[in-house]
Amino acid sequence: MRLRVLPDGESWVLGKLPEGCRRCARGAKLVLFITGLCDNPPECSWYCPISLSRRGKDEMYANERLIKDVADVLEEARLIDAEGTGVTGGEPLMVLNRTLEFIRVLKDNFGSRHHIHLYTSGRMLSEKAIKRLVDAGLDELRIHLPRVEAIRKALEYPISVGVEVPVLPGSEGRLRRMAVMLDELGVEFLNLNELEFSEGNADKLKEKGFSLREGSFVAAAGSRETAERLLDWAREELSMSIHYCSARFKDSIQLRNRLARRARNVARPYEAVTNDGLLVKGVIHGVPASKLDSLAASLKEKFRIPSRMIRVNREKCRIETSVRMAYKIAKRIPKAKRGFKIGVVEEYPTEEPRLETEYTPL
Repeated sequence: MRLRVLPDGESWVLGKLPEGCRRCARGAKLVLFITGLCDNPPECSWYCPISLSRRGKDEMYANERLIKDVADVLEEARLIDAEGTGVTGGEPLMVLNRTLEFIRVLKDNFGSRHHIHLYTSGRMLSEKAIKRLVDAGLDELRIHLPRVEAIRKALEYPISVGVEVPVLPGSEGRLRRMAVMLDELGVEFLNLNELEFSEGNADKLKEKGFSLREGSFVAAAGSRETAERLLDWAREELSMSIHYCSARFKDSIQLRNRLARRARNVARPYEAVTNDGLLVKGVIHGVPASKLDSLAASLKEKFRIPSRMIRVNREKCRIETSVRMAYKIAKRIPKAKRGFKIGVVEEYPTEEPRLETEYTPL
């Protein structure tokens, strides 16, 4: 099989890239965190990357957005022009009825071509659960702990079945044995994720002797090299597709593309979208909330700003406009005579209040 390098230069695929990964790479997959509850399998709980703010809590998120109901999920899916959904957790099978409901709703609203994959440890994957998931519309099942019986049951149904695990540095022998077993069973793909440090697992990873790769804030040293050796071996030994996904690919490709899709749909007329999927605009602040309306009206008249190009953001106590207009105001009104502050801000295109990443005073 041919080994291909993916756009980040650090991820590779041997054979065929799983359909769920294809859409995810385009930023076209909604990430539906269905619950933070988990049965905590000892095999994987020590390296679980879930944030402490979500772990063990029965809350739902669509991408970065805390959701309350089906309507929130559908809105978020539309805002990124979602071509599919990845259902994750926690353990989605711990809230199986909820998981089934959302799969059905997504299929009903976006059609059969809306591709849905689901992550599970596999410990709760009974034949009855598999049948209900398939009947609801699940397209792809990703099992984290490769339990032979659960995999055999899943392979009897008309869905794609794969295994997805992190690459623990130095685990090449175990991964080879697992890959051979999966290939013999007829599993469609094996996804290998670069081991990542997070606030939820950093202490445990350090206790096990793992450290950060030089030049990275999240990737574990040795994980990528272990994956490279495994893929080099698998080229001649296996027929199953294998995909290695780096931490950088998740951040610089998948996340960026998803943010860009959302940014294009939520950007106001005065907001520009950057190549990284962030929103850029001019902001005028530093005045009491009671004076925002009068200041906005004054600036609008003096600089002939169209109504759609200026807005009072009461939540953040500021006036927003285009970057071009912010520079024009800053140039025409000297700092000493302003009575307000003005600058350019970059922020994520998420729900309000949006997280700001950079502020440049003018």
